[in-house]
Amino acid sequence: MNSCKAMSSLPRPLEFAPGVWRALMEDLGRRSAGEREAGAFLCRTHHSSQVRRWICYEALDPLALHHDYIRLETVAFARLADVCSLEGLIVIADIHSHPGGPVQSESDRRHPMIAIAGHVALIAPRFASDIIRPRDVSFNWYRGNHRWRSYFYFDAAALITAP
Repeated sequence: MNSCKAMSSLPRPLEFAPGVWRALMEDLGRRSAGEREAGAFLCRTHHSSQVRRWICYEALDPLALHHDYIRLETVAFARLADVCSLEGLIVIADIHSHPGGPVQSESDRRHPMIAIAGHVALIAPRFASDIIRPRDVSFNWYRGNHRWRSYFYFDAAALITAP
């Protein structure tokens, strides 16, 4: 008997706890300082389906933002696992900012932060330096084998609940 489930043809929406979206965008904007990419892993607890916490890349790898792009060393993922284990968290997506629009770069497509089919990667435009709403980001759903399905504007907003 095959216990593997086929991946749904639609991604699971992301639901943010009240106030988390705004605080996350403000934090990314501060970290990017209008000059560089910044990013984080989005987490929920075992008892909630909502994004309640984020873990910034540079908290896992202090040199993550010292390049023209975000680069996490392998040890950052071990640290992420440790934080999640200690705090009872589950990573459900990642987000990072871009200087212009929210379109994935070739590097983003070739090197997903979590290369597991079904993972979601959000991209915030303008280094998250002003008010960023769900319809401003791209919602990028990893299909495996370097294949993605991307949603923009109101299609992205339909997949993000951010009260």
